[in-house]
Amino acid sequence: MSTTTQPMLQSRRLAWFMTHAVVCAGLALIAPAHAAPAVGLQALSAVVIYPQHAVSAEVVAQNQARISAQVGGVIKSWKADVGAVVAKGAVLAEIEDTDWRLARDLARAQLSTAQAQLALAERQWKRSQDLNKQGFISPEALQQAETQARVAQAQAESAQVQLNQAQRLLDKTLVTAPFSGEIIARFAQQGETAAAGTPLFQMVQLDGRELSASLSLAQARALQKQTSADWIYSGGKVAIPLNGARVGQAADSKTRLYAVRAPIPRSISAGPGASGTLQWRDTQAHVPATLLVRRDAKLGVFVARNQKAEFHGLPLAQEGQPAAIDLPLDTQIVTSGQQSLQHGQSIQP
Repeated sequence: MSTTTQPMLQSRRLAWFMTHAVVCAGLALIAPAHAAPAVGLQALSAVVIYPQHAVSAEVVAQNQARISAQVGGVIKSWKADVGAVVAKGAVLAEIEDTDWRLARDLARAQLSTAQAQLALAERQWKRSQDLNKQGFISPEALQQAETQARVAQAQAESAQVQLNQAQRLLDKTLVTAPFSGEIIARFAQQGETAAAGTPLFQMVQLDGRELSASLSLAQARALQKQTSADWIYSGGKVAIPLNGARVGQAADSKTRLYAVRAPIPRSISAGPGASGTLQWRDTQAHVPATLLVRRDAKLGVFVARNQKAEFHGLPLAQEGQPAAIDLPLDTQIVTSGQQSLQHGQSIQP
């Protein structure tokens, strides 16, 4: 072999080795991109949890109102004070009624006058009818007598309305309880002059107490599936039946929470204002927050079907919280490696 040919062969061999090395390196880089990634799989039954919910809840009264004077006058006397438990219709205070009695008596006298005038007008009308039949008076005179009788009737009816109004105002000098409950505040003193609308008492209804709480949408839906929940307060732990619970349909615009009210059994002595914690364990299966991933602005989990990863969205899922799931408990859930997966991607356990 010539000295010229030998360097040429060495150069060709070097070029071939370099080309082969580049191709192998490229294949090494390309191959992992197409290989099915290894993921961890577990049956849903192995990872599912049933979270316990706990929210603040307070006893509220169905009615809590300020009782105000409905007519003006001097406060004559008190019949009940703070702490008193009164029945519906019980007299709480009396307002001096002399002026209102005089107004009632005047209206009564005006009614008597109007009724007497009505009786006279009716007798004159009847007499005119008889005279008209005999031809002694004209039809115009008969019509005038009828008109006077009808005017007298309207005046009597008006006087009756005025008497009713005067009697109603007189009745309002007795301040009464609008419902059965407890007086929790008194705002005026005996001898003071109260105008119509002046607050005199504040009452709270003792019957029909309810437990009030604010829940997220997921909590509200979970609570609706329960038959009862535990309320823990200073008096101990009691069961609150939820068959009569009411869940609001609209969320608060600021907190995005839903109002919930649940009637309290009569056996529970807690009064309005008592607070505690409402607890219940969810009956709906949930997946831990660590398994959630976001795809196309939706939170969900990846499940394995036919060696492929399928994204299953969870509409009620929230970041950092366990999410309700409705899949069969034998469904294979991707428990590791899910962060880099895409829907429909091949996987290997």
